[in-house]
Amino acid sequence: MEQLEAMWLEHQDSLLGFIKRRVGSKETAEDMLHDVFLKFHAHFATITDHTMIRSWLFQVTRNVIIDHYRTRTFTVALPEYLEAESVSKEEKVQQALSTCVEKMVLRLPRKYRVAVQLADLEGQPQLDVASLENISLSGAKSRVQRGRKLLRDMMFDCCSFEVDRESQVVDWSPRHKTCKYC
Repeated sequence: MEQLEAMWLEHQDSLLGFIKRRVGSKETAEDMLHDVFLKFHAHFATITDHTMIRSWLFQVTRNVIIDHYRTRTFTVALPEYLEAESVSKEEKVQQALSTCVEKMVLRLPRKYRVAVQLADLEGQPQLDVASLENISLSGAKSRVQRGRKLLRDMMFDCCSFEVDRESQVVDWSPRHKTCKYC
């Protein structure tokens, strides 16, 4: 049982981030993570190769996400006067930056784009990036780092940022009316 708990604690944060990026809602992601844990707990004894736990967990998580979207019912949007609460400034900044970063990632050269998408957007370990791209681990690390640097350069070329004491972005604005990246 201790081994199961240790393995779960090692992977739960990356699984939660993986789910949140795909469903958008923190509460839904936490519920789905709970489903993954139940499956992990139920099948842990049947897993013979513990070196493959991470990939097994991500496959189970993908299946839970697929099931979530298969069972979703479509609803009609509420009229504006019935909407619950407005989005905070921080959430608006994060949403706008996310959209901008996604567009910037697509402008990266293929080898850096794939490395950044796998490692940073999908949460894959860099060892998996190396395997998927058929390169060495140091090559994968190098691609991820260079891709991140290119993204950072694009962002600073395109935008001005306002940060708080914890270095969290609290506001941003494009430097130019027509940003060549966004």
